[in-house]
Amino acid sequence: MNTRFQEYATRTAFMLTLTKNQIACLQYVLEYCEFWRLHGVESKPEERQFKSPSPFIVGIRKLQAIGLMDWHDPGLMEPKWSKPVWTLTKAGEAACVLLIEAGLLQKPKFVKVAA
Repeated sequence: MNTRFQEYATRTAFMLTLTKNQIACLQYVLEYCEFWRLHGVESKPEERQFKSPSPFIVGIRKLQAIGLMDWHDPGLMEPKWSKPVWTLTKAGEAACVLLIEAGLLQKPKFVKVAA
């Protein structure tokens, strides 16, 4: 169970409010996770890093605080950079499904490229 999301969702009433910046962050991380799913560790190390433009930092921190995203320290990974640094939680994935249905997010369009 995602206790951060549970605490956020049950404070008073269930209402998920996201800013345009947070929705853009979800889109970026959704595409980043899809890239990892398709290419994983076979990609170049610089492609596996989450290059977050500074405007996303505020949105990412809030999404992490309410339990829609997680951060994984690459320094603790064996080997380093062996999995995505930013990932969506189950709640984050569910939010993305709703945002895609509402037309506020686009499905990732990555295609596996033969080496």
